[in-house]
Amino acid sequence: MNEAWKDVQGYEGIYQVSNFGRIKALSRTVQAKAGCLRQIPETILKDEINYNGYRSIHLVKEGKRMRHRVHLLVWDAFGNGQRAGKKIVIDHINNDKTNCHISNLQLLPSRDNSIKGKKKDGHLTGAYYNNYSWFSKIRIGKRIKHLGSFSSEIEAHKAYMREKELLQTN
Repeated sequence: MNEAWKDVQGYEGIYQVSNFGRIKALSRTVQAKAGCLRQIPETILKDEINYNGYRSIHLVKEGKRMRHRVHLLVWDAFGNGQRAGKKIVIDHINNDKTNCHISNLQLLPSRDNSIKGKKKDGHLTGAYYNNYSWFSKIRIGKRIKHLGSFSSEIEAHKAYMREKELLQTN
């Protein structure tokens, strides 16, 4: 696969992003603080690793500096599908947050992405053991809905899956 470049959304003619996850500043003429014109050459920009382990980069437009996550810029330019806020997120397929190649990115529901990234404790999803019985709960937005207590892990998991299906159909 060859490296392809597209304009960064909102920064057309200033920055471009590649399908390999690199960002470049395009050559252009800008007005310096002293009032004179300054030629900026085309350069590949260096990104940094943010506090969450994601690659991020600062982009400047009209004197305003904004930080952006590189994988989101790559997806917005090359991905097939729209992000939907916090409900549909961009997932790194191999769990390497620094690999922003378009072939390593996919759309995933937020709930599935959070389950994928966590270490499994050996229990079925949605089933928890406490005080000699199994119970089930599900997160809806910022609230947790308790689904009841059950005599087995499988029953608790089934209750979770039924509720998840109901939420996805509504």
